[in-house]
Amino acid sequence: MHRDLKLENILVRRDGVLKIADFGAALPPGGRIRRWRPIADAVGTPEYMSPEHIQGRKGDARSDVYALGVLLYELLAGAPPFAGATEH
Repeated sequence: MHRDLKLENILVRRDGVLKIADFGAALPPGGRIRRWRPIADAVGTPEYMSPEHIQGRKGDARSDVYALGVLLYELLAGAPPFAGATEH
């Protein structure tokens, strides 16, 4: 799981091939989340995070599908589907 899909992490090569970058928050299938309490449990960019990630839960591959849906929506509409003054 990538866990931080967003426009800034999608690169386009000169030949038009898309590449996903920034695997700093990635988690292998079955991998454990290591937490340090002074740091928030949620990892990622709020606009693209699935509801379970916002709540600090692990999520799974469906969380990346959710982020991809938000990313595609933003590409078509020109703005993320949800916006607010805070991440809550």
